Amino acid sequence: MLRMHQEREAIMRIRARIDAASDTDEDLSPDNHTSWKGPRVQFGSPDRNGKILATKFVHQHIQIDPGAQEMELHLRTFLYQCVGGFGSRKHFRKKDLPLLDGMVVSVYNLITVSYVSMLDSQDGLDIIRVTDSWRNQGPRHDYVLAQNENSDELFVARILKVFRLKARGEWYSIAYIHPYKIGRRNKSTGYINLIDTKTRNFMFSESIIRSCVVLSPNGHDSPGSEHVLWDLEGPDMYIRLQDI
Repeated sequence: MLRMHQEREAIMRIRARIDAASDTDEDLSPDNHTSWKGPRVQFGSPDRNGKILATKFVHQHIQIDPGAQEMELHLRTFLYQCVGGFGSRKHFRKKDLPLLDGMVVSVYNLITVSYVSMLDSQDGLDIIRVTDSWRNQGPRHDYVLAQNENSDELFVARILKVFRLKARGEWYSIAYIHPYKIGRRNKSTGYINLIDTKTRNFMFSESIIRSCVVLSPNGHDSPGSEHVLWDLEGPDMYIRLQDI
């Protein structure tokens, strides 16, 4: 399983370099770390459909994702609690939540995350793909390590959608995620077990720390399947090095 994963990762890195070379901003190349001067977390590769209404965006995603039936309610709640000006963030009723009518979103298919390596203190750049059609071979939704504001607890999230939404006159960079809790390390395999929260949620893009590698021992990357976090070598040693 590990060898298959390593081969797949090598191919994906080659593809990422090719894709980066064709992007309008050459700084996206993973080999061009020292010249990167953009924001720590940045969206790229905008969806070809351009800006769309938030209501249409939610409706379209619900059609292809059975687990997203509460997406509209979750987004309205997220905006109420995390975007200032709507009212009390803790005590509210459903009727207090903002409506999505009139709000506009811009959808993206790529995230870049700049970081300082914990291995050699060199600048690095992660490229995270989020698309429902990756090279005509089905969806690709990469995983990230994330940490919410005002919390020390890390978690793993599968990125389902990334978009910028305009609310109360300002644009916000947001990710729709399937979160996993980080469990204990398996003494036999060395992998870290992940606990499926069986929920969907939203977070600001700044909550993303790094990309990460998640494996499914049974070969099925679907809800309810067993998932483990691989951090045994390379830049994915983030959690292991944190504990030293």
